[in-house]
Amino acid sequence: MLTIPAFRIARAGLCLLISPAFCTFSNAQVDFNRQVRPILAEYCFQCHGPDAEKRSADLRLDVEVEAKKSAIVAMAEDSELILRIQSTDSETVMPPTSTGKTLSVVQKEILRQWVQEGAKYSSHWAFQSIADSESLLNSLPAPEAAATPIDRFLLHKLQEAGLHYSKPVSRARFIRRATFDLTGLPPTWAEVEAFESDVAKGSDERLIDRLMESPRYGERWGRHWLDIARYADTHGGAAIGFTTFPFSFTYRDYVINAFNHDLPVDRFLLEQIAADQLELPENDPSLAALGFLTVGMQFRNSNDTIDDQIDVITRGLMGLTVTCARCHDHKFDPIPTADYYALYASIAPSKAPSQLPAIGAVSDENAHMQYEREFSELKLKYQQFALEQNEVLRNRLRMQVGLYLAEIAKGVGEQDLSTQFLSYRTDDVRPLVFNRWRTVTVHGSSRMHGADLPFRLASTASQSHW
Repeated sequence: MLTIPAFRIARAGLCLLISPAFCTFSNAQVDFNRQVRPILAEYCFQCHGPDAEKRSADLRLDVEVEAKKSAIVAMAEDSELILRIQSTDSETVMPPTSTGKTLSVVQKEILRQWVQEGAKYSSHWAFQSIADSESLLNSLPAPEAAATPIDRFLLHKLQEAGLHYSKPVSRARFIRRATFDLTGLPPTWAEVEAFESDVAKGSDERLIDRLMESPRYGERWGRHWLDIARYADTHGGAAIGFTTFPFSFTYRDYVINAFNHDLPVDRFLLEQIAADQLELPENDPSLAALGFLTVGMQFRNSNDTIDDQIDVITRGLMGLTVTCARCHDHKFDPIPTADYYALYASIAPSKAPSQLPAIGAVSDENAHMQYEREFSELKLKYQQFALEQNEVLRNRLRMQVGLYLAEIAKGVGEQDLSTQFLSYRTDDVRPLVFNRWRTVTVHGSSRMHGADLPFRLASTASQSHW
């Protein structure tokens, strides 16, 4: 494993910004993942992919062995795939005209060249192990003097494209670029002058180290992870409206501190998914990492909330849109519905606490006591309000007994509860309440009282009795 100083990595990033970023290659071998897979995913996998229920002609083009049984004959011009995409017959051309999709000339040529080269498949990039860095370095040309490992990779690609590094910039411009890149802020004039005057060996390294030790470094780079975690201070555009998240900043601060303290990536990810399972002290600041799951779009339907959590885990950590498998096997990636609900079952038992735990040390005891007093007062008001509203709803439901019994007498079946999170008008039949009445009157209940007998008799009477 190569050990590369942080300042080398930072400087390499700056060099990438300085150098031209567009490289063209001619007569190169077709790359399956970069060139072929996107075409097959867009035009073919919907009918010839992982979803068994939607598959046509019992043909899979996403699995090499299956595809080469009939549709693809490597290095053959008369391969069925090539014949179909080049056909002018509306009955045989692929993709079918009914899809409204048409391959471009360039796309057809990519597929033709790929087949001619042997139609080699490659696994999805997300499932490939990272190559050994030493092996990759050994495959490169001999290094130039003072070239770092990263420089060697960059120079190799530049030389392949007939390009080279831009000329070195002035020290004033270098500190400006470095400071903007690592902290998101411009350097002060005093910092520029000090750097220009520091011509001793290692001045670049000292600059990078200073910038990476700045609290601004975590703020600058942590925000990219906060985007992945769909961090927000408000609930967002959900059915429940725009409401502020209480203490959402604790997750934001956790991410910033993780970057500033160089928290190992595996620990960083583990804490965000399962900090509550790590037997941490009850006030450990690392518990704020669970905001990764909870500081997202809020729904009244718990199934949608879990779906959002599955989405942030799989897109954020795997680069895959697994939530497509909520309703059907994934059309393009090897994600069956069974895997989606296995992950669902792992997340569903976890519940966010109604009262958030206090984390970290208290810096101002007086302010903390004042907070506790105000919180207790608000909590009491909330409980009183909840009791009042509960009694209002109970009285309303008592007045609506006839409404529910009339629906049951009509033979209305069990109601779908997936919409129970919606708001209902006063006279609407609420699915959950209806199902409970139906259970009592139609199927009986271990808690049935004598007063319920008329309801049971009414529900079992024939239609003519009404």
